Amino acid sequence: LTTLVGGVRALMMQALQPAAVTGVAEHSAYRTDTIGRLRRTTQWLVITTFADVATAESVAAGVRSMHERVAGTGPDGRAYSASDPDLLRWVHDAFTDSFLSAHLALGGREIPGGPDAYVEEWAASARLLGATDLPTTYDGLRDQLEEFRADPGFGRAPATADVAEFLRAPNLPVVYRGPYRVLALAAAATLDPRDAALLGLAQRPGAVRAARGLLDVLTW
Repeated sequence: LTTLVGGVRALMMQALQPAAVTGVAEHSAYRTDTIGRLRRTTQWLVITTFADVATAESVAAGVRSMHERVAGTGPDGRAYSASDPDLLRWVHDAFTDSFLSAHLALGGREIPGGPDAYVEEWAASARLLGATDLPTTYDGLRDQLEEFRADPGFGRAPATADVAEFLRAPNLPVVYRGPYRVLALAAAATLDPRDAALLGLAQRPGAVRAARGLLDVLTW
């Protein structure tokens, strides 16, 4: 269940990359179909984690086809495409770092083989989508994230603030809003402080502890 926090954290991180967040703003129905968007992403994560290779490859083919239709011009004037291996690598790195960081912060079970094994195994899912030059160790993942942060436009796209604000309080059914608030605060608390600052997200003391309590209830 720590992936609930990790998933929100990953979306927060992805909003920092100029091309990625512009593509989301211009092509995603995240504002009008929030639950559907989350459901499709979760389906992809579950299939690539637990399904057989043939099923994962079949679903990946559909995702690649969808990505081919997502293209445009970023805030810096450079063309972007959801099929770009570097952009896919950023999305993958953000997911991997977020799931791993949330798991470690929330006291999840010990990972067989440790963080390095997790990073190496999770790279298989991104390769199905066409990502290349993926990290295979935890240190390699952290190094790649620093390379992305070195981009002058990192965290400064016009759409970044809008997406960050939406993730702080998305248009969810009333019954989900309270629990989501707890998960979102924990997600922000586990971000690199530099990333949280760029997103304008507060890192509240006690947010991770509150999320642990919520996840304990959900587990029960």
